[in-house]
Amino acid sequence: AMMQIQVSEPVNSQAGILPPSSVQNEDPSYKDVFMKAIRGQHLSQEEASVMEEYKAALSENTGKDGGYIVPEDITTTINQLKQTVDSLEQYVNVQPVSTNKGARTLEKRAASTP
Repeated sequence: AMMQIQVSEPVNSQAGILPPSSVQNEDPSYKDVFMKAIRGQHLSQEEASVMEEYKAALSENTGKDGGYIVPEDITTTINQLKQTVDSLEQYVNVQPVSTNKGARTLEKRAASTP
C-alpha cells in the first residue's frame, strides 16, 4: 500500500512581487485573440490565423524563435511505500545442521514446484 504525505509548498523569496502589467513587445491583437480563445469564444478566420502564426513560432526547445511551452512536471507530494518485514520461510527448505561447514547437492535446472 502507498501512503501520501503532503508537504507545504516552498516559500518564494520574491513573494508579493507582481509581474509587469504589460510586456513592451506584446502584440495587443494577439492578447485579445488569446483571451477570446481561452474563454471558449468562436474565433474568426483572421483571429484563428493569428493564433496559428504564434503557435507555429513556439517549440519545446529554446532558441531565437521560441521558448518552452511544456511546463515542468513538479510535485511536492512524497510517495512513501509501506515498509513490511515478510517471512521467507514459505519459500525455503530449512534443514537443521550440527556443523558450521557442509554442502548440499541440488539438481540443476530442476522443475519448479509451486
